[in-house]
Amino acid sequence: MLNELAHTDHWNGEAWNRRRNGAIFPQWLSISTVRDDDQRILHYVAMLSDLTDRKAAEERAEFLARHDLLTRLPNRFLLRDRAEQAFAHAVRAETRVALLLLDLDHFKHINDSLGHPVGDTLLQTVADRLRLTTRDTDTVSRQGGDEFLVLLTDIHDSDDIAPIVEKMMRILGQPCSVAGQDMTISCSVGIAVYPEDGIDFDILAKNADAAMYHAKESGRNTFRYHSQ
Repeated sequence: MLNELAHTDHWNGEAWNRRRNGAIFPQWLSISTVRDDDQRILHYVAMLSDLTDRKAAEERAEFLARHDLLTRLPNRFLLRDRAEQAFAHAVRAETRVALLLLDLDHFKHINDSLGHPVGDTLLQTVADRLRLTTRDTDTVSRQGGDEFLVLLTDIHDSDDIAPIVEKMMRILGQPCSVAGQDMTISCSVGIAVYPEDGIDFDILAKNADAAMYHAKESGRNTFRYHSQ
């Protein structure tokens, strides 16, 4: 900044500033050099505009582009990005990645009988419970409706997946009260494993979906691995 002022007498760009109450805020800063007749610097004139609201709007727009508005979970776009990173890491570490597709059982009946606001609250409850059952390195995503995708990373053996899924289903199955209604939740889960069931996110998601429908056909409230 000082170098550009010395050579061009002007500089502008984003900067951090501090309010009188100590709070830090972003600003757009424009500085001009004022010189005397002998070109000696007398002082600088700075004009600034507060960018706090604009930055907040940009961050919200970016968040909404990559997250589900109802549950605040990552959407499919962000999940795909994380999955590709997880695949690359799995190749280097010689581990596996599991993609789980969870579909709530009889969710349509809840929406039809109790209304969409109750259904939305139930979906938020499911999202919160799924967060509790996963690690920081995993990703829980809502795909829309009553479907959730869970990306499990650093899986060393396919047999390690079943206990994780059983824990998810057990916690999801605990009774909950939504809008004064006591209810229990169950889900059907399909599991696809990278790289055995696909080396591409879309193929893996398709195979997890097929496995989930097999779980539905097997009586619901259960899980199935994908198989050819």
